[in-house]
Amino acid sequence: MNRLRVWLADKRGSAAVEFGAVGTVLVMVTVCLVDIARMGYRSMAVKYAVETGAIYAAKHGFNATSVSSAVTASTSASVAATPAPYLFCGCPTGSAVTQMSTTTDVTTCSASTCTGGGAQGGYASVSAQANFSPYFGSVFMQYPSTLSAKAVVRLQ
Repeated sequence: MNRLRVWLADKRGSAAVEFGAVGTVLVMVTVCLVDIARMGYRSMAVKYAVETGAIYAAKHGFNATSVSSAVTASTSASVAATPAPYLFCGCPTGSAVTQMSTTTDVTTCSASTCTGGGAQGGYASVSAQANFSPYFGSVFMQYPSTLSAKAVVRLQ
């Protein structure tokens, strides 16, 4: 009994045990943070690609193939212009645009009117997607497998 008391009172090695308990938690948190940072980077790359495609359509006119090429070439990350860019006639409603019909020529949009009385505008919709797979599967976090973004720009 006396030896047990002496053994329990001995403090040697307690730092290693504490580090083992705390270190495990720190490694798990670091691994999750690395995956979250990678997901954030990929998400920003997809958003940047969509913005680049929308700016290209606004500056150079709409050509689905050229806009798709601008999306995929805008970043070193593998981003696909999916679904394909398209033109549509729409009505602005606050901070959004209500799609009224798809078109191949935005100049025909102004022939129709919106419910508020204004003329419809011609818009381009540009979307992009990228796959994401975490380095470490996590029990604590559920990561999306596909990151996507969409931009709408008024052309006429």
